[in-house]
Amino acid sequence: PLPGATFSSAHPASLRGTTEHQPAALMPRQVKVPRLRTVWVQLTQPRSPMTAVFALVVGNFVAFWPGLATLWEKWNHVEGYYGHGPIALGVVIWLLWRDRRALAATNRLPSWTGLLVITCAVGFLIGARRARIAVVEHYALWLSLLGSTALIFGWPMIRRMWFAWLFTLLAVIPLPTLLMDRLTWQLKLAATQGAFAVLDSLGASAVREGGTIHFLSGRSVLVDDVCSGLRSVVALLALAGVFAYLQPVRWRAWLSLAIALPLALAA
Repeated sequence: PLPGATFSSAHPASLRGTTEHQPAALMPRQVKVPRLRTVWVQLTQPRSPMTAVFALVVGNFVAFWPGLATLWEKWNHVEGYYGHGPIALGVVIWLLWRDRRALAATNRLPSWTGLLVITCAVGFLIGARRARIAVVEHYALWLSLLGSTALIFGWPMIRRMWFAWLFTLLAVIPLPTLLMDRLTWQLKLAATQGAFAVLDSLGASAVREGGTIHFLSGRSVLVDDVCSGLRSVVALLALAGVFAYLQPVRWRAWLSLAIALPLALAA
């Protein structure tokens, strides 16, 4: 240092204020990127549960609209076996309304595994539309609703609604056509055997061939698919399931399920 030189810690006037008094327009803006946890909380824990329910229903309705249309056609088919479908859907809604207080008291534990279930449902949906298999699309809708409920409300809520889910799967969504045809054939054979046994006990001369009964007079009687009784079996079993679920005593519920199938076959 030079002799007599003095130093000051203060910055020159030209340098002061370059950072402190810089105009706001020249300051770099800080962009806030929402964290993944924040987005997750906003998706799974909305302010109102009804908002989540509305988003769940509308989202699945839009995504699965073609499948819902084919489901409605199966319900209204003249020779179908699920004409009780709209009534069964109304029963599901009534069961949820009946347990609304218990459902509201259930702890909400959103689970990310519901997103995996939704992903599987979307995969089934894409495959079903490419292969034009309506029943797979119906099951994909059920799976998507299940995953959405787990994503927003959690698996404890699903366990609380277990019967509504099971009843929807068995009574609202029609079974695959291949399975229904096989059941129809077996029940038709049973009906033919029963009718042939009655004719034989009355002394009538007849021969049974599959689902057809041939008389010696040359006339024949064909037991059609409608006469198999499968439509009555499906409807009565659905009714028995609801009746058993509403029973306060467990042994009555099991007894109702035990006698439901024989009564349905006899009807």
